[in-house]
Amino acid sequence: MKSKKLLKDIGEMNLISYIEELIYKNSEKKVLRDDAFFYSLDKLKEKLSPKISLVSNSDMLVSTTDVPKKMEFFQIGRKSILMNLSDLIVKGVRPSGLILSLGLPDTMFLKDFEEVMNGIISYSNQFDLDYIGGDLNQTQEIVINPTVFGFAEKSKLIYRKGMKIDDIICANGSFGLTGVGFDILLRQEGDYESFPKYKDALDSVLK
Repeated sequence: MKSKKLLKDIGEMNLISYIEELIYKNSEKKVLRDDAFFYSLDKLKEKLSPKISLVSNSDMLVSTTDVPKKMEFFQIGRKSILMNLSDLIVKGVRPSGLILSLGLPDTMFLKDFEEVMNGIISYSNQFDLDYIGGDLNQTQEIVINPTVFGFAEKSKLIYRKGMKIDDIICANGSFGLTGVGFDILLRQEGDYESFPKYKDALDSVLK
């Protein structure tokens, strides 16, 4: 497909097929196209019990409010998955699958959409997520609404409630980097290199 081609030039059904081709090309996983979505529990058959919970999270990414100008299309796709996976992981849940709803402007270049999908697929592959299906609509801006889910024993879920004085809290990085990075990228003018002091904060948003 030519790089100058727009989404409106190929139509919805062809775009759905294109998404499926990208997923298969990058993960060798085929998507079952139907009226509803199916997820096999064969992988969990040894763990299934009344004590197992399905845990899901759905955070929407909207380009006008969540995407700084410096962010590339690949990074947009990656961020949309990262922001959903992180909420599952902090609950002690290993993510298993993904349902993806997309709102796209029909004037978007196909090559840019491919980069968004490559970001989504690349980060999903790191966690071996199964792509179950999703929805596709025309919008004025890029809207990505992933729903990720996983399974965990109820007794091992980590809740916000229940924390007590003298409990030990562990962290594997600095707090507030993403907030600082977004503030710089959304409010400040200048190149990425203009803020060497805040490289870690900017990297937390863009990489």
